[in-house]
Amino acid sequence: MGWIMKKKTDQGFPKQLLISLNNTCQYRCEFCAYGRKKHSKTLSSLKWKGLLKEAYTHGYRDLEIGGQGEPALFKGFSGIVTCAHGLGFRIKLLSNIQAKRAIIPVLPRLAELTINMNALDEGQFQGIHRPAKRLSFDRALSCLAACVSAKAQARVNISYVVHKKNFYQAPEFPRGLFDILRDRFSIRKPIVINYHHMLIVPWNYALCPDQKDLKKMVQILELARGNVFLRTFTNIEDFFEQTKRLLRFRALIGPLTQNSFPDNGNFLVAKKLSGRLGCSAHQDMTFIDCNGDVFGCYNPTRMIYGLPAREDQMYYGNVLKASFDELLDRQKDKALFRPDLTQRFWKPCIICGLKTA
Repeated sequence: MGWIMKKKTDQGFPKQLLISLNNTCQYRCEFCAYGRKKHSKTLSSLKWKGLLKEAYTHGYRDLEIGGQGEPALFKGFSGIVTCAHGLGFRIKLLSNIQAKRAIIPVLPRLAELTINMNALDEGQFQGIHRPAKRLSFDRALSCLAACVSAKAQARVNISYVVHKKNFYQAPEFPRGLFDILRDRFSIRKPIVINYHHMLIVPWNYALCPDQKDLKKMVQILELARGNVFLRTFTNIEDFFEQTKRLLRFRALIGPLTQNSFPDNGNFLVAKKLSGRLGCSAHQDMTFIDCNGDVFGCYNPTRMIYGLPAREDQMYYGNVLKASFDELLDRQKDKALFRPDLTQRFWKPCIICGLKTA
């Protein structure tokens, strides 16, 4: 089984830039892959602005602000969005929108706003997102309504993460959310709900659907994709195909236990396999972590296992130790990898959509 080979651009470097401004968040979502290992230092606002200028001169035009934390909590968030917009970037923002005062002013500068939302009431919200004190479902809902009704051109998307506990309710979520927005806020403006599979890590593996669950999920999606409403306002067709692929891969991984993903930075097999989870996505994307590390793809497995830079062939360096030009030159020399899908610790990279041939 091979990987899709994307054609390189004429310039030979990626055009999409993903940046993680920080790794702090007001949520502790039960399915989240982050929150265990955090960088103690983050890049300054001035450094980020300089990197954006360099990236634009190198042909980057799409910018996604997201990564491991809530970007609106970064002190210089607004200034960075303004800088990127002024340079000419097409900006996508991934947020939980709880920091309403920071999000609303930048909406006119965004092309897309993707909001993390997996709940339809307070009980679900507290159980799934596990927010900080004083944060509630009603607050999240009012922030969502404000973003949807704002006079801005930004496309609003909802990110709904599917796992073992909620896949039966997944087809009902879009209609439920639309009804709440209509009944409470008189909002009928269309939004898009994107279903995603969770990323499996040592502390959330119990939520991962097993083969039996995935088979049921495929059956449910087979019926649901006949619904015109879901086909219009969700990515159910793509998610259906992705789920079928994931079922095939899941058979290769085998049964999951706590020992399937040892949380041990010295576990050589897991680390090396994590380092080879590369695909052709690195030909058109560059990820800059909040501490300045630059990677050829955004695969959180590396961060989870603490893969050393010398072992990670998708790691290009740190912008505090080398210029962006130097790091891009290193990127050009990286070869495509073909991970061994029969290995026990191989995990599909759902971030870039299971790019397979």
